[in-house]
Amino acid sequence: MTTKSTRPVILFFIFVLIYSALIANLAYLQLYQKDFFSALAKQQYHVSITQYPPRAAIIDRKGTLLAHNKTCTSAFLVPRALKQSEQTLPFLKRHFPAAYERLSHKKNKSFMYIKRHLNEQEIELISAFNSPDIHLLQEEHRYYPSSPASTIIGITDIDNN
Repeated sequence: MTTKSTRPVILFFIFVLIYSALIANLAYLQLYQKDFFSALAKQQYHVSITQYPPRAAIIDRKGTLLAHNKTCTSAFLVPRALKQSEQTLPFLKRHFPAAYERLSHKKNKSFMYIKRHLNEQEIELISAFNSPDIHLLQEEHRYYPSSPASTIIGITDIDNN
C-alpha cells in the first residue's frame, strides 16, 4: 500500500477507536452507575411557591373598612427531600398529627403544608424545633371586619381565590 491509501485507513481506525471508547463509557455509566445517578437526581429538586401581590383594602363611601389583608404564617415541608426524617416525623406526630397522617400517605409529594394560619405558640414551637425540613411562609389572608358584608363584597377562600 502507498502512503496515500494508508492515511485514510489509519484515520478511520482512530475515529472508530474514539467512538468505541465513548460508547463504552456511556454504556458503563448507564448500566453500572445508574443507582448513583438516580440517587443524585432525587436529591436535586426545585420548589416553586407562587405568591401574589396583596389585594387592596375595600372601604365604603363613608371610609369604613369592609375588607383588608392580614399577614399570617404557614408551615410547609418537602416530603420527597426530608433531611432529618428521624427527628421531623416524631415532632409532627406529637404536635401536628393531621399533617403526620397526610405525610404517611403521601411521602413522594414535592410539597405539603403542615398547617396554614399558625398561631403564635405554633410558630414558636416550630422555630424552637429548628429543623431544616420545616419551613415557614408568610401569606396574606383576607379579613372582613363586618362578616355580613363579606358575601356581598366577595368572600375568598384560604388561597385568596
